[in-house]
Amino acid sequence: MSKEHQSDQMIINTILRGGKERESTLKYLFHHRHFRETTAEIVFKAGGDHEHQETVFEACIIQLDKQIRRSLYSEKSLLDFFQNQTRVQWCLLLQRNQPDRHKVLGKLGDDPDLKRQIRAVVMKNSGNLEDAEDCFQNGLELLDKQLTEGKYRGGAIKGFFYQTCYNLWRNELKKRRTVPMADEALHQPVELEDPLTVYESNLSRQLLDEILQRLGASCQKILNLKYFIMDQLSMDEIAVQMGLKNAQNASNTLTKCRKKLWELLVEHEHPYLWTRNT
Repeated sequence: MSKEHQSDQMIINTILRGGKERESTLKYLFHHRHFRETTAEIVFKAGGDHEHQETVFEACIIQLDKQIRRSLYSEKSLLDFFQNQTRVQWCLLLQRNQPDRHKVLGKLGDDPDLKRQIRAVVMKNSGNLEDAEDCFQNGLELLDKQLTEGKYRGGAIKGFFYQTCYNLWRNELKKRRTVPMADEALHQPVELEDPLTVYESNLSRQLLDEILQRLGASCQKILNLKYFIMDQLSMDEIAVQMGLKNAQNASNTLTKCRKKLWELLVEHEHPYLWTRNT
């Protein structure tokens, strides 16, 4: 039976019946290529290796067996279960196991592309090389704490780390009372030739800040996750970070937030801008 294709319902029913058939089905799951590949893709993107993938996959099967036998299984499909449970088990592993957590942090710390990305965002925003190196190291320390406290939810680890460093440097600039971060600062004109242009530019940034505040924390977060992370997250990963049920819910939420942002921008269009074209 284990060599034949088994539907989700067949697997659930067999596990419920117990006995040798249950053991055979669990072995079938253990060698299921598609479920293994699903787990591997998530774990690798989240900073793990083949050994981590094996550990997490086994934990997923154990949890599936427990949930079905205790009538706690509620996923729409086994694929959904392995996708969601992989993230849960991976985050628990990082939270509870210091050697594995430090192994992931070590890989991030040795990643030359990631270092270049952090260096670029810091040095483009009033920082120097020393600032960039400090931000990178402080980011690793903060990420260690976030993993330990369970604040990471199993998405792309590089994107999560980049966002951590981005926020650290943004907070540092606030302390120094200097210019805003890249999404705002890079749009500032290098040569301030026209006072009216400067005035409108500053007013636009101020207005954008006010509008983003009116959007609320949830919309700010999902727009930030979708558009302001260098290692862009998928809708599945955004759903996890937002605490939403699935990628479709995340996509619907994003659409509503974009529509709300556009409506607010139209509502607050500067009354004097028409004079620029007259």
